[in-house]
Amino acid sequence: LDETNSNNAAFGTDQINLDPAQGTGSWSTKVTLPGVSGAVSAIHYTNSSLIYAATTTGQVYRLVKSGATWTATAIQAPPLPVGPFITDIAAVPGSPNTVILTMSGFGHGHVWRGVFFGTSAIWTNISGSAITAIPDIPANALAIDPNAVNTFYVATDVAVYRSTNAGVTWTQFSEGLPNCAVFDMRLHNPTRLLRAATHARGI
Repeated sequence: LDETNSNNAAFGTDQINLDPAQGTGSWSTKVTLPGVSGAVSAIHYTNSSLIYAATTTGQVYRLVKSGATWTATAIQAPPLPVGPFITDIAAVPGSPNTVILTMSGFGHGHVWRGVFFGTSAIWTNISGSAITAIPDIPANALAIDPNAVNTFYVATDVAVYRSTNAGVTWTQFSEGLPNCAVFDMRLHNPTRLLRAATHARGI
C-alpha cells in the first residue's frame, strides 16, 4: 500500500500492477520493468508518485509517476551482487532517494544501501564487518524505525539483528525468540510493537 494514501495498492508479477481502490478497480495500470528477469519479490510504495521494486534475480527498479504515467528505471549496479533473491526493500523514512534492501543466499553481503542520484544509484554493503556483522545467512525481511531512521531490524534464517548506526554494526535482537527462521516483520509505530513472523513457530 502507498505509504501516503492507502487506497493505492500495488502487487508484482513480472511487472508492477497498480490500483487506486485497494484492488477493487480492476488493476488497470500495468508498469513494465525494462529488462526484467524473474519475478517481483519486494515492493515499497514510498508515496503516490514513487515506488521501489526488486526481483528474485537481484534487479532493482525505481518507478516514478509524472502526470498519469509511470516510468520504471533499473537502478542495480556493481558492487550490488547480480542474481541473489532480493527479499525486502524499503526507502529510509524522510529520505526517499535512499533505499535499504535485504538478500537471500550465501557468499555475499545481505543488507545493502542504495542512494539514487540522477539516473542511477550508488550501492554500499552495510552488512557490517568482523564480529559485528550479520552472518553469511539469508536475510528475509527488513524494518526501519521511523522514529530513529538509523535503526534497522533484519530478520534472518537464525535470528533478528539490529543496527542503531545505519548498518555500521549489528547485534542480535532475539531474546525470547525461538531459534528458527524469521520470514517477515512489521513495526507498528503507534504502539512501538515489532511483530516477527517465524517459520513454523508462530508470531
